[in-house]
This record gives sequence, C-alpha cells and structure tokens, in this order.
Amino acid sequence: MGILIISFGIITLGLQKINTFKNFSAIVYALATGLFISGYSITDGYGARVSNSPLNYTAWLMILNAITFPILLRIMNKPGVVKKVLKKGKKIFFVGGTLSYIVYGTIIWAFTQASIPAVAALRETSIIFALLIGTFFLKEKFTIIKIVAVLTIFFGVILLKFF
Repeated sequence: MGILIISFGIITLGLQKINTFKNFSAIVYALATGLFISGYSITDGYGARVSNSPLNYTAWLMILNAITFPILLRIMNKPGVVKKVLKKGKKIFFVGGTLSYIVYGTIIWAFTQASIPAVAALRETSIIFALLIGTFFLKEKFTIIKIVAVLTIFFGVILLKFF
C-alpha cells in the first residue's frame, strides 16, 4: 500500500498541467524511463544479493561503466569528451564520481536489507528534493498540488516504515 501511495504522489506531480500538455511523446519517454529504472533496480537488487557484497557489486558496476562509456563515445563520434571533462571539470568529475559511488553503493546495500520494491519506491522520493530545488533556486511556485503530492509521498513512506 505504501509503494502505491508513493507512486500516486509522484504521478500527481507529473499530471499537474495535463490539460495544457501538448508533447505526448514525453509520456512515452517517461514510461520507457520508468521501465528501465524498474529493470535495473530488480537487476541490481538481485545482483547485490547474489554477490554477497554490495560494495564489490557497486565497484564492478562502476568499472564496467568506465570501460563502456569511452566505447559509446567513440561509436557516437564524440572522441574529445573525456579529455574535455578532465581538463575543464576535474574537480566536479572526481567529487561527483565519488559521491555517485557512495550514494549508489548505499542503494545497492539497501537492496540487500529490504525488499527491492520498497527501496526503489523510497529512492524515487528524491523528487521532493527536486521540488525544493525548483522552489528555492529556480523560484518556481510551490502550489497546493505540490504540497498535497509531497504529503501523499510522506504518507506512503510512513506506511512503508510502520506497516
């Protein structure tokens, strides 16, 4: 029930301006993104459990990504991207990479401690941070629909914790 309520709260945010919505291909992309997220969440959850080491599993994911990324850049004919990042964004590259490893490793570890759907639903509550960033830094309005959606998400999290 908690997962469904969290999902409903997130969907509510996406349907705020559905009456003026014109780009229906965005819905297809959003659904495809959700499908990929659920797919890699299930894969990561079972992979971490089978490996018996969330830290090693995460390390191998990062290593395989580091090997695959330059190959994809070459296929896409973007050969200078890595050099450009290392030259202009070295600090962001290393700080972001380190934080990415820590955060993703924490999620992988959580998959070994709780049910995969519950962890995946809790991870998606990060939409609340996006709302706060939008409100405080981008000066977006924090409407009544957003307030209700956030409260709905929090209610779902409470249900996950206590029931």
